[in-house]
Parts: sequence; structure tokens; C-alpha cells
Amino acid sequence: MTEAAQSEGQSDHSWIETSQTRLEQASLSVRNWSVICIGAVAPAAWTYARLQRLLDEEAHLILKDLEGYSEPLALDYGLHSEVGAITRMAHATGFDRFHLIGYSAGGSVALAFALTHPERVSSLTLIEPAWIGNYAWDAAEVAYLSTVDSAMQLPLSQRGHALLMAMSPPGTDPSTILTPAWLIERSARFEPIWRSFRESALDIEALQSFPAPVYLPVGGKSHPRFLLAARWLESLFPRCWVDIYQDQTHLDAPPIRETERFARALRSIRVASA
Repeated sequence: MTEAAQSEGQSDHSWIETSQTRLEQASLSVRNWSVICIGAVAPAAWTYARLQRLLDEEAHLILKDLEGYSEPLALDYGLHSEVGAITRMAHATGFDRFHLIGYSAGGSVALAFALTHPERVSSLTLIEPAWIGNYAWDAAEVAYLSTVDSAMQLPLSQRGHALLMAMSPPGTDPSTILTPAWLIERSARFEPIWRSFRESALDIEALQSFPAPVYLPVGGKSHPRFLLAARWLESLFPRCWVDIYQDQTHLDAPPIRETERFARALRSIRVASA
């Protein structure tokens, strides 16, 4: 059992311990580790730039923004557009199988792709996915989805701050939430992306039969919904690891704040997938 699992009282995940042992014997000096990283409201480069630099000599990281931010937006845009775009990118870069990472809304897209094309995904990392289906598996999830729905109905100038509040623990002082310069514009354009989620469904049986290892990092200072969601996913995925980053918020994600720790976890997941 890992130290993180012990500290949280999780059940034994021997496949992680085994993979970490094997990692010591694995050569990562060759840049043949194929990874696609999906962004969110936050630009992919903003989220993953440090990780890309850290893994430059051992991994080929492709950073991808959501299709929902494309100009012009496709008339038939939907979740299928995001899934298809990942397929096209993988084909263009020559990735037959690859490790898939998604953050927030990008985590939702990564999840949808993985369940649609499990044979293409060597491992799946979901960093606090904003949407994991429309299931009423907990009252906290119902309230969270309703809060984001309401945020999307606000004037464009107010959506970014409302989204951050929805991702923050209850009782957070709104004045303490800093908003990056890009947030107002990109959150204003988030509505069709969110709508594409709310109009879609995820296959629970596909979750339960997903063969690849899944890594679920969660910020200890994020809205409690994200840990509840991770635990729910953990109960469904056969090979799943929830990892809590105690000092992190939803906006201050692991690839940004604790890049080296996050990279170590990805290396373990990579070896477990071999």
C-alpha cells in the first residue's frame, strides 16, 4: 500500500506498489512515452507547461485545448466533437496507444474518450473532472451540477468568478479568489462546452470494465465534491488510485503546484500499464 493510501485509509492497491518497484528497473531515458494532455477553461499550456519541461527528455507530451474554444465553433459541436478531435490528434502524431491526462472540463473529455476508445488508452489521469455524467449519486453532486448550471446563466463578465466559487469549498470568501487574466474571456465561452456535457451520458458498465490504470489526484482545498466524485469513480474503475494533494485548490492543479510529485505518479502509472 502506498503512503498516500495508508494516510487516507484506502484499500490496498498492490498494482501501484508493484509498478513503483518495477519503475526502479525501467529505463525512461528514451523519449518514447506518448502522452496527450487536455486543457480546460484554463489553457492547456498554462496547466501543463511545467510538466512538459520536466518530462521533455523522456516523454512526448502533446498539449491540447478543448474544441469548444475553436474559432469558429462547429455548428454541430458536442461532446462527440471533443472525442473526435483527440482521435484526429493521435492519428496526426502517430500515437496508436497513449497516456491520457485531462484537467477539469478536460478531465470530462478525457473520460468520455477513454470510455469510447479504451483500446487506445494506456493509462487515464483525471484531475478533478468537472463533469462525470448526470447521475444523482450523491446530494453534493446534484447541488454542484445545479450551481454550475446557474453560473452559465449569469452575465458573461460574472461567469469566471462564479465558476471558481463553484469549485471552491463552501464558505469561501469571494474576495480571496484571484482570477487570472484569461479567465473572464474563456469562462464566457464555456457555456457550449458545459451544455455538451449536460446533454450527454456516460456508460457505467464501460467504467466498470475499463482495463487501464486510472489516477485521480484531488486538491485538499477544492470543493469537497471533487473528493466525493473521485471516491465514486474509484468504486467503479477496477484499477484506480485516489491521491490527495492537501494544499491545492481546483485552480492550483498538481501539474502546476507540485509538478515533480505529479510526474512521479505518472511514471508509476505508466509502468503499471505496461
